[in-house]
Amino acid sequence: MLKNVKFTAILLIAIFCITSIVSCGPSQEKVEAVQNKYAELLNLHNEIVELCEIFEIGEDTEIGQAVNEYADLLNSIHNEDLNNCSNDELDSFISDLNEAIDALASAKTVLQDLAVG
Repeated sequence: MLKNVKFTAILLIAIFCITSIVSCGPSQEKVEAVQNKYAELLNLHNEIVELCEIFEIGEDTEIGQAVNEYADLLNSIHNEDLNNCSNDELDSFISDLNEAIDALASAKTVLQDLAVG
């Protein structure tokens, strides 16, 4: 009888721990990382838009299409409630944001080279 009580108590504690871990939501560090990457991409995107306007680069160019694509990414993340996302979803956002930042940083370099040359 005592073994059954101990087993039941251990099982209940394990279920409680698992439930607590699963239901706690994303880590605040991940949410902040997405927010920081979002802000970085937004600033870079706005710089590229300004450079495109200066050099009259249209939406039909490769850079113009990239600017629009990453604007869509910014909008989709902006519309998400990050506190209700899983850590895996936040990791995916961070990966997408890093990829976009790298691509737009390259585009910015090309545009800055135009200004110099």
